[in-house]
Amino acid sequence: MCRQLRKRYETVEMVSKMTLEQIRKDLNFVRYYYSRKKVFDEASIEIGACSVTCLVKKYNAAIVYAKPQLYDLYNGLYLKSMTQEAFAAEVGYATDYVRQLNKKLLIFLQKFLQGGMKNADQ
Repeated sequence: MCRQLRKRYETVEMVSKMTLEQIRKDLNFVRYYYSRKKVFDEASIEIGACSVTCLVKKYNAAIVYAKPQLYDLYNGLYLKSMTQEAFAAEVGYATDYVRQLNKKLLIFLQKFLQGGMKNADQ
């Protein structure tokens, strides 16, 4: 993990468990990164990789252990920057169901990031 993020998360872990609000903030960074990935990739050649790339790797490493619906949701909302409404329309779900899935995704990530698969029982 990158030094800046390691320090940030060591502090978070020492003070308390990772909150759902912190995960939401992180996922907004993930969404932004993927919306501008080409720019980040080009800039990393000249100035080095941005610390957000470590954050993206962390969440991508976690999501591969999620149920398929949560994996698909993560891909749609955070990699493709879709709204919940657009994702619901694409996959044929009700918007309320997508909101429920997103809450499950946040909880999965919280449990996984705090203790790996043993805590992430879905």
